[in-house]
This record gives sequence, structure tokens and C-alpha cells, in this order.
Amino acid sequence: MDISIITVTYNTSDLVARNLSTLLANLPTKPSCEVIVVDNASIDGTPQLIDERFPQIRLLKQEKNLGFGAGCNRGLEVATGKVVFFVNPDIIIGKNSIELLYNYLMSNSQVGVVSPWLIFGDGKPNYAARRFHTKQILIFHSSSPLRKIFPGAAKRYIHLLSPPKGGVEVDWVAGAAMMVRRNLLNELGGFDEGYFMYMEDSDLCWRAKRLGYATHLLGTVTLTHLHQCSTSLVPYKMALAHHRSLFRFLRKRGDINTIDELWMTPILWLNILFSWGFQLIRYRLLP
Repeated sequence: MDISIITVTYNTSDLVARNLSTLLANLPTKPSCEVIVVDNASIDGTPQLIDERFPQIRLLKQEKNLGFGAGCNRGLEVATGKVVFFVNPDIIIGKNSIELLYNYLMSNSQVGVVSPWLIFGDGKPNYAARRFHTKQILIFHSSSPLRKIFPGAAKRYIHLLSPPKGGVEVDWVAGAAMMVRRNLLNELGGFDEGYFMYMEDSDLCWRAKRLGYATHLLGTVTLTHLHQCSTSLVPYKMALAHHRSLFRFLRKRGDINTIDELWMTPILWLNILFSWGFQLIRYRLLP
């Protein structure tokens, strides 16, 4: 098998139906593909929907929500492709996109990870190619009230503001749509399951770079990312998970020490409280 396509789902039945419909409609015959869906114990009928409407897809039903990285790793355990395409259920697959990413990866031996240019449903860029996180990013990222005061503080975080004409090296790409060499995944041991949600993609690209593999964004392939996955169902938990993962990543890289954590922790909780308040208004109080 050439390509294993893995999607991890959790209570996203409507999105999964659209994703799998566009995926199967644009699935190439060459290179050969298999499709694997890992369901993290959804209770909204997602497994039943896949069984009934997409019987040709291999469905792995989990007994609990393992998180994104662990879910991807369960898919890897049964995948047979020489490359693996991780695709979120809120991605709309376009014509020829899979084979173009595959051909690019096969033609560039130094590239271990490749991703398309992503746009939101309204056509605006997703800015899914970014630089590795730093202490400044943790303090001034998108949910921080300090970013409202200093709006230019985190501009360096975004790597590309427009799609390149071909492939270009970046620090990391979003796990929403990333194609990775299987031999590299084997060397890395898959995703770090210490991240329940967020930063698994950045961590994987960082570890790949340490092994000598580059991460590229291919600007000639554009996919739509609806950005409506199950995280929006529990926004107050999303903020905490994001910050925890950021801290874990910075610790792994050796970018923060005990003194850093002492002065950063109050800012961390200020960010979380601000995020919770904003999300509460957005999702619970506004019509």
C-alpha cells in the first residue's frame, strides 16, 4: 500500500460524513490508498454512521477518548502504507490533492512531512505553517489578553502569509492535514501521547527535524479546513489543554526552567481565565 489515510473523530458525525464523502470522491487509484477512521468513543452516532454509509472504510472503535495523538497512533498500528496522511474530519478533500502531496514527498527524499496550504470555509488563510513556539508565543498567543495590548508581539509566529508557488521549508505544519513518511513515524515512535490535544503536530515536526527530516508546505495544493472539530464542543477545556500542551512542548525543548515557570504560571492562568470568559460569552451566552 502506498498511502494510509488516518482520521481521528470524536462526536463529529456531520463533519465526518462530509469529509469521507469528499475523500472517497477524490481518492486516487494510483497511488494506492487505504482509509482508516479511529473513533474516540463518540456518543453522537459517528460509528454507526460510518458503518452504515462507508462500509469500505476500516473503523477502529475506541472505548474512551484517547486524544488526538494517541488516536493517530492506534491508526498507525494497523496502517500498511509507506506514507501516512493524517486528515481531520473537518477537512474537505480536493481533486488531485492526495497524489500531489504524495508525489512531492516521494520526489524530495530530505522531506519527512508535507502539508497543503489550508484555508477556512470563507476562503481566508488558516496560517497553518508556523514557527516553533517560544516563551513569547506562550505569553502572547491568540487567547492572551496581553496580545490585545501588544498586537504585534506574536507576528513572527506565523511563517507564511500567502501560499508559496511550490514547496517551502517551515518549522511545523498543522496536524489537520499532514502527510508523513512511515519510516520516519517508526523512528519517532509516532505522536507523543503525553499531549492529549494540541502541539502533537509541532512536537512531531520538531523531533523530525532533529533526525534530519525537513517539514515542507506545498503551496500548489489547497484544502479547506472548516475548523469545526469537537474542540468547539468544550471550549473551556480547550484553553486549558492548549496551555498545558504549550508548557509540555517548551519543557521538552529545554526553553523554560524552574524560574521561568514561576513567573510564567500566573500569566498562564490569566490567559486561561480570559479564554474561558471569552468562550463562555461566545458559546453559551450569545444567540
